[in-house]
Amino acid sequence: MNQLQIRVRDQQSLFAFGPKVNISFQRFFQAVSICAQQLPDGRYAINTCEDRYSFSVAFYAALLRGQTNILLPGVAAKAIESAQATYPDSYLLTDAMAMLGDTDGESVANNDDCLERLNNLDPGHLAARVFTSGTTGLSKPLDKTWHSLLTGARINTSYILRVVESGAQIIATVPPWHMYGLEWSVLLPLVSNFACYSKTILFPDDIRTALSQADGPRLLLSTPLHLRALLDSQLELPDIDTVVCATSRLSEQLAQRMESAWGCRIFEIYGCTELGSMACRLPAEESRWQFFAEMAVDRQGEQITVSAAHVDAPAVLADQLQFDDDGKFAILGRIEDMVKVAGKRGSLADITQCLLSITGVDDGVIFDPEQLGLGDSDRLGAVVVAQQLTAAEIRLALRPLIDRAFLPRPIHIVDAIPRNVTGKLLRQDLQALLMRLKAGKVQNGD
Repeated sequence: MNQLQIRVRDQQSLFAFGPKVNISFQRFFQAVSICAQQLPDGRYAINTCEDRYSFSVAFYAALLRGQTNILLPGVAAKAIESAQATYPDSYLLTDAMAMLGDTDGESVANNDDCLERLNNLDPGHLAARVFTSGTTGLSKPLDKTWHSLLTGARINTSYILRVVESGAQIIATVPPWHMYGLEWSVLLPLVSNFACYSKTILFPDDIRTALSQADGPRLLLSTPLHLRALLDSQLELPDIDTVVCATSRLSEQLAQRMESAWGCRIFEIYGCTELGSMACRLPAEESRWQFFAEMAVDRQGEQITVSAAHVDAPAVLADQLQFDDDGKFAILGRIEDMVKVAGKRGSLADITQCLLSITGVDDGVIFDPEQLGLGDSDRLGAVVVAQQLTAAEIRLALRPLIDRAFLPRPIHIVDAIPRNVTGKLLRQDLQALLMRLKAGKVQNGD
């Protein structure tokens, strides 16, 4: 039997749910089949769907047509324009096109045929071209075969079932075109008994509304940025069974606060665009991570290379890891994240976590001006969102938390930090913010 066979327990079981609607596998397969029939010819489908359910319909419909989904790192007009120029044999796949196939009436498509065609897809078919986040530089494209995506989803299912029961309902804040969102909110429901909320949500009250519409075990799929905002909102939430978190490290303190406030369990994922999810931990209980058993790790000094049978090429990790004898590891930070000040070495990520632990700090980042090309400096700097604190008060609160050599000066107090939708701060966006601060175009509280 083809190892990529998709086995649906019951076509009437839930695939997605949303405002006033439950979408069964039967209705989903209908929508995919009809959408596939109506898609234009083209080698590439630039998938710009923002609704999570329509994104899923469009994603699988393009596969049925033998096409490749282009998943841009954002759906801004400039990015779409650039993609159309880069891929001339392409078309824009929109929410409206995906929803042409959605019907809640009688079956108008052969669901068995749709499932059979998905099961008979060439494992080597280029299912998606995804892009790295570009956190430390330019975003780069990476190719994902149908085999690698589907196998990765099955691996993820086996690990999440260790902390939440089958049939959980996923509410996700991360967009579906991001590798994390694609794996856990688009692919996971196809290979498991999990269902996913049909919309993409960001803000605390929208998260509360989405959680209230689930009627099974609730799995909140999110990022530290969104989770921190939800916790600080102090909204009364429906019961949450499990929180899955990724994109940046979650502090033990924040994880414990969330588990205490929401009565849930936090399951944290470590991954990269090249390999997808590859390690996990329970951050409220343990500081160390464990690679998935399917990952092979090669350690050559500080360089860590990870490979897996279902992924075409190994990935050299951008992070420095510190291993225990049992194979578990700590993340010391990105290689370029390490700084040396006054003869002392430290991680910008760890120092930033100390900054974020201060009561009254809503968001913040510690940076090295020299690394950003902003001139030589023997001091670190910080950009902080804190409505009730001054720069002097923040520096005073940092003193007992970090070595004095790493105390930032200047500390810029701003209204917002220009993070993207997954909570990451791109290098060029931080540079642009600092240049505006230097030019006096942004209010500075230091």
